[in-house]
Amino acid sequence: MPKYIMSILQSQPAIVWSWGAHGWARCRMQEKEGLRFSVQGFKYKGDVAVLYDEGADVFDVVLLDRQPLRTVSPVYFDELVDRIDELVERVADYAARVDAWLDAPTENPDEDMAKTIGQYLRKARQQGDLPDVIVIE
Repeated sequence: MPKYIMSILQSQPAIVWSWGAHGWARCRMQEKEGLRFSVQGFKYKGDVAVLYDEGADVFDVVLLDRQPLRTVSPVYFDELVDRIDELVERVADYAARVDAWLDAPTENPDEDMAKTIGQYLRKARQQGDLPDVIVIE
């Protein structure tokens, strides 16, 4: 099941990247199999579990801090990325907050690389020449 969930998330990689998602692991909660990972979004920083409810063919999205903080259910496969994005990242002034983050200094090499890519894509978008983004695993 974690591979299936990951394949859904990978269908929109730029959105998943924006969460700062990392620490991917198989999990089992509430008698359901799923995928657990950590995020560093604008709205929520912490762990997220995506659990598959086989009987209903839907997902539960659970925000965690040792114990479940909030559960959103049912979530259908075609809305999974958007529903997580609403919980973790999407804010009213999203573009302004992304620009502020891109322009803020950092000493973390991984974050610096992400910012460099983001700055490149921002500039390309401003010039009306947004390139295709290809994910290589």
